[in-house]
Formats: sequence, C-alpha cells, structure tokens
Amino acid sequence: MPKALDVIHKLAVSGLVTATLFGIYTCVDGTRHIVAARKKEAARMAAAGEAPKPPPKHEKYFSWSGTASELLRHVRPEMRQLLRDALDAQMFVAIVTLSPQTSLIREVTRLLFPKDFQLIIIRGNDGNWFYGGQGSSRGKQPHIASAVEELSHAHAAQISRRSTLLIDDDAQNINDALVNGVNAILYAPHDPSCLQRGVAALGEA
Repeated sequence: MPKALDVIHKLAVSGLVTATLFGIYTCVDGTRHIVAARKKEAARMAAAGEAPKPPPKHEKYFSWSGTASELLRHVRPEMRQLLRDALDAQMFVAIVTLSPQTSLIREVTRLLFPKDFQLIIIRGNDGNWFYGGQGSSRGKQPHIASAVEELSHAHAAQISRRSTLLIDDDAQNINDALVNGVNAILYAPHDPSCLQRGVAALGEA
C-alpha cells in the first residue's frame, strides 16, 4: 500500500504530526469467521443430539479454537500488506485487541512476518500488562497507551496521540480514539479501499 504510506510520510515531514514516525495499531481479525465456525459447530451438535457447549466464563471475547496456521488464512490481505509496508518503513507497529488470546496472535504474526515479528507490540485482555497513567480507560485507549510506554522505554520513541493512528472496525473504538485526540480510521471489511481513502483524508486535514 505505497500510496497510503506516502501520505503518512508527508504528514510526518510536514510537521502536521509531532513525531517522525506513526504508531499503527490494527487487529488480526477473525471474528466473522469465528462466529461462522461456532454456528456450524452448534448445528453439528444439534444434529447429533449433543448439548451445546457454552464458552468459558472467563472469556469476554470470541475465541479461536483452531491453530495459528488456520487463523492465518483469515488475515485480511490489505491489513497484512499495510503492516508489511509499515515494518519495512521502520514505523512502530502494535496490535491492540480485546481478545485474551495474545499467544495465538503472536504466533500468527510470527507466521506472517518471520524476520521481524518481534518488533510488533501486542496488547490484549490477557492480564499480562497494566496501564496506570492518567489517560482514558475506554475501549482500546489503555492498550494503546501501554504499547506506547513500552516503545518509549525500549526505543526512546517520541510518540504522541497526534502521531498515533488507530485502524479498527469498531465505530465505538474509533470514537473513543478521536475524542482523545488520536488519529483513527474506521475499517470497513466489505470495502478494503477505505484504508487508502482514510489515510488520504488525514493528509487533507
């Protein structure tokens, strides 16, 4: 996605953002496929006369019961390309998700980007991190803030809200980001070109 990245670079060089690099936050998304798989399994169990299995009580998000290789097939091509281009451009990249399956997501990133997957920060609802700052606690804002803290400590990165871009398919997460001064693009799964248009719109703002 070179055109989108060109716009991001122009934003940084022109001083419209306060950092020279963008932090790009996105999610390896398999939710629709998870829902479809659960419906298929429920239908199979009903046909076999088996009692349906409720999801574990501790889970507050859809879980993926297959392997990382199976989930890999559901990664959206445009998201994969954007992350690849961002890594090649030496931008900071993080995945923020409400899923607790961060180990699975880490394995998916390893399969996607075997040479540099360790550069990607992952924040999910796995209980393995804590954000105690004064920022917003709504949606994915604490996930983003925690990722920025790690990048700041590990790379002395100067990342601000205005130099951060959230790409998400949930309108509420987008609204939470915009209210808190974070750039955000609403991703529409049925319209992959929305990424290009969204980034271009940032350049016109």
